Amino acid sequence: MNKLYPNLGRLNFNLPLKDTQAIMGKKESEHLPPRCTDAAYFNCKTGELLKQQPFTAVSFGTKIKKYILPIHAGIIYGWATKILAFVVSLFTASLPITGFLIWLGKRRKKKRLA
Repeated sequence: MNKLYPNLGRLNFNLPLKDTQAIMGKKESEHLPPRCTDAAYFNCKTGELLKQQPFTAVSFGTKIKKYILPIHAGIIYGWATKILAFVVSLFTASLPITGFLIWLGKRRKKKRLA
């Protein structure tokens, strides 16, 4: 895997349940968000390379699926997006509370006679 993808990053291997399935290796890149991995498939008996699948070669739909969790969790570009996601979440969580307080304030006001 290090010869196929020389970039730095975490390396994972998925071992097959059956002897007929391939071993799948995944390598995360320091330039990509988590879960956006370069993959390679190896024969489980001989170790020869069967298929190589860099992240740049996957379909657009697969890329969108892989980006959903990093965007949702705010981990796509590091600490800046984590803080942004926290602030947006805090603002969103405060909307029902402030709406209730506004409604309660309108109920307490006495009706003015014209």
